[in-house]
Amino acid sequence: AEHVLTRGLLALGVSLQIHLVAVFVVFLRHPYLDPYELFLRVAGVALYTAVVAPVALVALSRALPPREKRS
Repeated sequence: AEHVLTRGLLALGVSLQIHLVAVFVVFLRHPYLDPYELFLRVAGVALYTAVVAPVALVALSRALPPREKRS
């Protein structure tokens, strides 16, 4: 059960990094956006990450063989 938690935390960290990079890229490409539009884009990216990260985690955990059976 511990490696599932570790993978979950890892996926959360990675998704957070992707989220921050995406926000930074949006800000660099559109520095003229008003704060409201920027907030909408950031919220869109955050929602996308929140949906994609768990799905990717489930797909990854199914693709990788369980560690208990290997040892």
